[in-house]
Amino acid sequence: MNLPARGRGAGKLILLGEHAVLYGRPALAAGLGLGLEAEVRVADGAPQLESDRPEIADDPRTTRLLEQAAAMLGLDPWGLLVHVRSELPPGGGLGASAALAIAVLRALAAASGRKLGLDVEFVLGRRLEGIFHRCPSGLAPAAAALGSCFRFVRGEPPSITRLRAARPLPMVLAFPAGSPGVSPTADALRARWDRERARYERLFDDVAVVVEEGARTAELG
Repeated sequence: MNLPARGRGAGKLILLGEHAVLYGRPALAAGLGLGLEAEVRVADGAPQLESDRPEIADDPRTTRLLEQAAAMLGLDPWGLLVHVRSELPPGGGLGASAALAIAVLRALAAASGRKLGLDVEFVLGRRLEGIFHRCPSGLAPAAAALGSCFRFVRGEPPSITRLRAARPLPMVLAFPAGSPGVSPTADALRARWDRERARYERLFDDVAVVVEEGARTAELG
């Protein structure tokens, strides 16, 4: 293997269509300049994943991700150490787990002298994201792999269309302390949708109109 080897995955930001995308509507999203880098090194013994972020290093699911990613690529993870450097707050809705999946896949592929196609990265990254999230839509791995602006519709397979923005889209991201993450909000929305399905379907349709207008505006400038 060619070690050390590195890989990087981008964070994600949903510009328009947050939550409605889980109900089959389109979303406008982007891969961020902020992201996560994984470096594969030689080590002794069982596979290990370490990080300067304790919430990554202390999470047993990250080692499982390493083992499964290696298996997907036909590699033996024994004797491998992956060091992770992250610019993304975990649980902040910026796709940290998907960025980790893509970064580890790319690092392992580079170590074996390969470069995966985007379609392969997306499929494998989505499977790995399932270690952290039940029923992932696939949007976050798409952002992590693409690192650019795109239109996304959930499905099997999802529809992913790259968008070329006519001009840069500057963003300011705020990371609130003690953020509960997106899961409680999504769960509460699901409960309301179950109670008033017709009403929320109409609202999601309205969101879809805004997403399409936003995508056209981004492309036209």
